[in-house]
Amino acid sequence: MKADGLTRATLSSSLLLTLLLANFLSGCGDSQPPKQIISENFAHIDHDAKPLWLSNCANCHGATGGGNVDLSAPAVTGLQAWYLARQLHHFKNGIRGTHAKDATGGQMAEAIKNLNEAELDGLTELMTLLPSTAAQTFPSGDEARGKDYHNNLCSACHGSDGKGNEALQAPSLAGLNDWYIVNQYEKFRLGIRGSHPEDHYGAQMVRFAPAVKDAEVVRDIAYYLTTLPIDTDQ
Repeated sequence: MKADGLTRATLSSSLLLTLLLANFLSGCGDSQPPKQIISENFAHIDHDAKPLWLSNCANCHGATGGGNVDLSAPAVTGLQAWYLARQLHHFKNGIRGTHAKDATGGQMAEAIKNLNEAELDGLTELMTLLPSTAAQTFPSGDEARGKDYHNNLCSACHGSDGKGNEALQAPSLAGLNDWYIVNQYEKFRLGIRGSHPEDHYGAQMVRFAPAVKDAEVVRDIAYYLTTLPIDTDQ
């Protein structure tokens, strides 16, 4: 994929910001999140993992899991429990986030390295209770072209509605940050993500990624996905 100026600049600036923040974020779990990010939608959630989420995850992903583009921390709402659990365990067990060029993945792996299985399971459950939020940051895009490519290439696994397919272990794409989709696609294309021998489903994306070489097309697909309704029944 030939990264266009915008995508290259976005990736470079995100990586630089991550490196600059790494020393004092140290895993996003060293301090309590600002009180102003605690919304009413989160206040009513009653779960044992709530204190752990607030102390270990909310600083980067936000109290309600909506993500933070400035920290390259994606939204984690609207995703299936089976996918969330797999990714957390991949980070924990060195299957994801260990590539030398995956700075943000490495930060995530560092953040949860001391959590036990019960804590990871609790966080997974909690994330499925967070209010779903459509997360779009691109101001514009070719929605029609994005839809066409999604329906012809991505929908076979992720569904025409973008809500995923558990039988294929393909997660929901609707509701993900558009910038995150672009960044992750590039990581799959370069083998930064999905190259670990135990990441079987990631390996499928690594094999698929060369199918779309135009960075603008990837961007349009991501833009289109943000227009899809988010599945709140996980």
